[in-house]
Amino acid sequence: MTSRIEDTFTGGGVAPPFVAKHITADGKCTPVVPAKGGVFSYEELSKFVGGYIEIVEPPSKTGAIIVCNEEGKINGLPLNKLATEMWQEHAEPGSPRMSDPVVGNVLLCHTSQVE
Repeated sequence: MTSRIEDTFTGGGVAPPFVAKHITADGKCTPVVPAKGGVFSYEELSKFVGGYIEIVEPPSKTGAIIVCNEEGKINGLPLNKLATEMWQEHAEPGSPRMSDPVVGNVLLCHTSQVE
């Protein structure tokens, strides 16, 4: 029997299974799957975010992660409003996360979907 875990971080998704989402800075959210099997390669992740990757784990117990561009803030990538709202959804009031925006294109996926 598969357990169902409600996950507000992913927009009400249920894990498992977890549908990865490519969230662009212009607000588009597209479901995506790994090219080979159930795991995204480093090259795929890098293409989604446009550079070196950084994996950020929110304080949820579902295994959801955000893969973002490691140099996004240094390079002045645009604010990703949707990803920022999702990131801040579980933050404690007054925590540093409340003032730490997510920039550039990101991939929202499950820890089991990355190498």
